[in-house]
Amino acid sequence: MPIESRIEKINQLSLCTNCLRAGHDEQRCRLSSCRLCTKRHNTLLHINTQSTEPLASKSSTKSDGVLPGVQDQSKPAQDNITLSSIHRSQALLSTAIINVQDHSGQTHKVRIMLDNGSTISFITESLQKQLGIPSYSTFTSVNLLEDKTTKATKKCDVTISSLYDRNYTTDVDCYVLSRISDLIPTNPINCNAFEIPSHIHLADPSFSEPSEVQMLLSADIFWDVLCLNKISLGKNLPLLVESKLGWLVVKLQNSNKTKQNTVHCHFSNTELDHKLNDFFDNDGFSNIEKVYNKSKSDSECERIFTSTTTRHSDGKFIVTVPLKESPEVLGNSKEQALTRFQSLERKFKREPEFKEQYTKFMKEYLQLGHMSENIDSQNDTFSYFLPHHGILREGSLTTKLRSVFDGSAVTSSGKSYNDIQHIGPVVQDDLLSILIRFRQHRFVATSDVAKMYRQIYVREDQRSLQQILWRPDPTQPIKPYKLNTVTYGTASAPWLATRTLKQLGIDCKDELARETILHDFYVDDYITGHDDEQTLIHTCQNVISELEPAHFMLRKWRSNKPSILTQIVNENNDDDFLNLNNDEYAKTLGLLWACKRDTLLFSLPHTIKTPKTKRTILSTIAQVEETRPLTTLSKYMRVQQLKAHFWRRYSKEYISELQSRSKWRTQGAHPQLGEMVIIKDDRLPPYRWLLGRVTAVHPGSDGVNRVADVLTTTGTLRRAYNRLCPLPSTLDQAAPDPRGAAC
Repeated sequence: MPIESRIEKINQLSLCTNCLRAGHDEQRCRLSSCRLCTKRHNTLLHINTQSTEPLASKSSTKSDGVLPGVQDQSKPAQDNITLSSIHRSQALLSTAIINVQDHSGQTHKVRIMLDNGSTISFITESLQKQLGIPSYSTFTSVNLLEDKTTKATKKCDVTISSLYDRNYTTDVDCYVLSRISDLIPTNPINCNAFEIPSHIHLADPSFSEPSEVQMLLSADIFWDVLCLNKISLGKNLPLLVESKLGWLVVKLQNSNKTKQNTVHCHFSNTELDHKLNDFFDNDGFSNIEKVYNKSKSDSECERIFTSTTTRHSDGKFIVTVPLKESPEVLGNSKEQALTRFQSLERKFKREPEFKEQYTKFMKEYLQLGHMSENIDSQNDTFSYFLPHHGILREGSLTTKLRSVFDGSAVTSSGKSYNDIQHIGPVVQDDLLSILIRFRQHRFVATSDVAKMYRQIYVREDQRSLQQILWRPDPTQPIKPYKLNTVTYGTASAPWLATRTLKQLGIDCKDELARETILHDFYVDDYITGHDDEQTLIHTCQNVISELEPAHFMLRKWRSNKPSILTQIVNENNDDDFLNLNNDEYAKTLGLLWACKRDTLLFSLPHTIKTPKTKRTILSTIAQVEETRPLTTLSKYMRVQQLKAHFWRRYSKEYISELQSRSKWRTQGAHPQLGEMVIIKDDRLPPYRWLLGRVTAVHPGSDGVNRVADVLTTTGTLRRAYNRLCPLPSTLDQAAPDPRGAAC
């Protein structure tokens, strides 16, 4: 935000221009003034009135072929350098021109600086975009001088090569910054004072002209390219040092005639500007479009999905499980899967009802074509067997029991199926944003996709990596089965499902339906709304028609207005779980939603009354956190926060009540008018304390008497009650003797 806009905003909010707080003006502010001009305003509001025209605007042309920077040299340079100082010598830093490869493998000439004081390398954001090099997200704090820091949130891999030594090529991990340094050198260098030998191939032929540095190479590159040969051009003249990038021109040029220069630390810090802009611009919740900085793994997942995903003849998607390693690294997994299945069968003997439900689930899995027997298991190039077990969900309306497949089971090689998969990026809106939008609409509707994962086929040649062992009865032989669909319990399953749903939204032609598919789904839960009833109905109908060809069937419809669902859902449908609006409560994103009252609640299981112990209290806190309340904290951090809050109140409000302190609750005797008192004096022994009579009492602002005037032999003294010791005897409350006869 420009400084003028900051000042205007502060004036609108009636804030102090010196400390940016309300309640006073800058003339009565007690804080220090501007650090730049010492006037009564904040340093962030300082307007530089001096001319800041850079010397670069007067410099000559750059070396031919070097990629230009984005810094506009006709405008004043931004004042965001961490460290500056004035001195009378011009430094020649180690700059060079090198070849840098772009995304297509073509090389471009780029001006760089070698810095043996830096542990990491940097590249400007403008150069990274010009080269088209993909970046991936990271978070690194760069420590500068005087504990100053700047943060790098992106990183990229750059391939560089030398123009001097054709055999020198290396890959460099570079952190991306908006700007690395000011122009190097800061002033033009007079080359007439020295002569460079004609046979020398300079690393930077334009070393004497101020120009931008677009890359900074760290100490490991510096010492790698440095050679032993040196040529001195004379006393107080530059030094030539040979390197694999060419001959570097370095050293100081000590001359009293050189005008004052500014020495800069070669890092810029724009974090303060960004935070200040957020402070002034973010006045509340706004629809901020999120930008996902994809890492290498995320980019690879996206590439695999877009290049390999197809549609089956029945309309379902066929996806490729994104693998980051070859399945060859997997060892033997069948023995462990067999041991786990035998353990499951022993549980079947102990719990016949559990076996019945599990067998019913697996039978349905087989009938729907979601798994099939692997008849030619001997011909599989790679194989992996998933151990599986059942989870009972009593609160579920449709599937009371669900089989969970363990993709993290380690094989004999120490690797599991999940270890060789990419997890994939988050492609849906976060939970907090969806719930906030849900509470803003007048009319809302919720639903979820039936068997979402199992509506997506996995590529046939990868199904051997999703095998299980199963038999419905111990009298039958154990057979291997292939899971044909995206499988719950594998690392990439959530991303494959949500990315498929996103693709349906991208392909959707109706604008409202596309937006709601892209932004109102959280995994398989659909939560949408609108202020207009007919628009909501029309949007939901279009979403149903867009998802049905891919067999993503929406069911369990609920709304805060039942008449909406009668138009969304076909009443002739035989599915009992299509319209559940008659139920009073519904689970939505882990919360309990009272549809008719349109309120969100926390759901806790009914427990028998037990003594309140630390264990039961912490258990209740964890159960509340399972409902995923509206918070940006992680589950662990939120639980720790609630625990700390509880024990803080427990110690202050409960423990303190167990110890009786009568003096806090009983009113002590206070000196009265005419009463004889002894005045405590810590500087004197008790036998020398003054004796006097109370002549007046003085109430405070709350009407309580805490100070009294006492007439003594030395005169009238004003003392607080805690310094007065009343005597048991009381004199007549007559007027005091003006001559001071108090004893």
